[in-house]
Amino acid sequence: MVDPVTGKRTITEAFGGLGARRESNPIDAPEVARWLRFFTGATVYDVNLRKQRYFMNKNFKRDATDLKGQLKWAKANQRTRTADRLIEVLEELDRQEITDPLDRRN
Repeated sequence: MVDPVTGKRTITEAFGGLGARRESNPIDAPEVARWLRFFTGATVYDVNLRKQRYFMNKNFKRDATDLKGQLKWAKANQRTRTADRLIEVLEELDRQEITDPLDRRN
């Protein structure tokens, strides 16, 4: 368990050989999260926006690299129509447009 003020981690010992004690319980969650869990069964998670932005950028770069690899394959196999479409998509990525002509994300 991490203390929110000091940042110090504490570990509890196993209880009677039946596994470790719970480090936290639902009472530690905010009241809205407890009500949501009670009525819907859904769990609320904390979101780190900086980490999410990092992974979105990483996935974006991986997708661009994947498209460049497909473009190289299309040119090597003389698939000119496919290569032209991939060039369009890569140009739109460079312009930072949201459109997806290949509908890959649907």
